[in-house]
Amino acid sequence: MRRFIFGMTLLVLAGCSVTPTVFNTPIEGSPEISDVIEDSGEQFAGQKVRWGGEIIAVRNQPEETWVEILQRPLSAAGRPQDKPSQGRFFIKLTGFVEPEDYTEGQSITAVGLLSGFINQKVGEFDYRYPVVDVAKEDHRLWQETSQRRRLQVRPSLYWDWPWFYSPYRHSVGARVIVIKEGDSE
Repeated sequence: MRRFIFGMTLLVLAGCSVTPTVFNTPIEGSPEISDVIEDSGEQFAGQKVRWGGEIIAVRNQPEETWVEILQRPLSAAGRPQDKPSQGRFFIKLTGFVEPEDYTEGQSITAVGLLSGFINQKVGEFDYRYPVVDVAKEDHRLWQETSQRRRLQVRPSLYWDWPWFYSPYRHSVGARVIVIKEGDSE
């Protein structure tokens, strides 16, 4: 009987585990974007990075697509967080991507190789963008999380709980509980 319970416990725990992906697994030795931008040489070229942020613009070229991204720190799940940015970068995807699917402000996480830099202006400022070559399957667009509210009515034996010594303590009432729900990604 103990073996059966132990085996069932292992099956339940295995079913609850999260399969690691390239998006929720940090890359050892991966440079920070601020270090790459400040580097004057090509010290980081060819290194694998996992960066994410918010899409600023999408530029489709004849053979490839360039996506400009405002970097944001990543959570443990690999999702960009609403924290201050350390810079901007481009991801380069092979082929065409639909600009309507890659809308401005949408969160994205990408894993790829640093291939070099490109200089462009941000306003009147000359900015040096790191460029990351990314395969189509090595980036993820994140959906916006929505906060929903729902009302839940539960029966209560004590209408005026926690005052247990009430003249109404034997009556049945209802209390309204507001529950906020959001995506747990």
